Amino acid sequence: MLKFESIPGPDLEARSAMELGLASSPRGASFGRLRSVAQWYAGCRGQVPAEQVQRARVVVFAGGHGIAGRTFEGVGLSAFAPEADAEILQELNVGAGPTHAIARRVNAGIRVVTLPSSAPIDTEDAMSAQVLNESLAAGQHAADVEIDEGADLLIPAELGVGATTVAAVIMGTLSSTEPVAIVGPGSGTTDSMWKTKVTVIRNAMFRARNLDPEELLEVSSSPSTAALVGFIIQAATRRTPLLVDGPLVATAAVIAERL
Repeated sequence: MLKFESIPGPDLEARSAMELGLASSPRGASFGRLRSVAQWYAGCRGQVPAEQVQRARVVVFAGGHGIAGRTFEGVGLSAFAPEADAEILQELNVGAGPTHAIARRVNAGIRVVTLPSSAPIDTEDAMSAQVLNESLAAGQHAADVEIDEGADLLIPAELGVGATTVAAVIMGTLSSTEPVAIVGPGSGTTDSMWKTKVTVIRNAMFRARNLDPEELLEVSSSPSTAALVGFIIQAATRRTPLLVDGPLVATAAVIAERL
């Protein structure tokens, strides 16, 4: 397991100063929920007021999930075949598709990091300890590269059919939630596909019981998930704000916090 550096907490003095500044403003109350966002951001950056974001970067971790090809009674768990990964990856690499369109609207650059595929986690460990360490290191390196190049807001993302199933296995295990309750039907799926997904999650959660966070990553995640964990930890280590969105990224954030 990689040994992570001591991660600094938020700058409480900056956070308090921002809170006082907003409270003393005649418009302070009108900011609503944005007040807490401004306070968090000041504490994260250690600045009052924190500088406006100048270089937001989206980093997409792409990697196959072995469970994507699983079937139950001849029915798969997703409306998309595993082969869709390659098509979407190609789209990203040529600057096309909705991800690039949205990024251009907010002047955010995109980097794609490709990881190996995982084994099907309902019957095998997702990866070896060596691949886990390499994937964590790949995520750390990606964060360092972006921050060294001037990124002041990082937006991690993932690409891989079956990602929500992986997220459901991990979060179901951590929260002791039954498979039928931890996951919805997904995009464009049928009732039969949902049953397959629940079956895969149930079997994978059985294999994941009584594991610590590091073991859970090795047994029940994927290299791309592990890379997200390393990326999130390194962003925190280097005091760089990070936007968490999506089931697998949120799951990686939970594991990162526990590590």
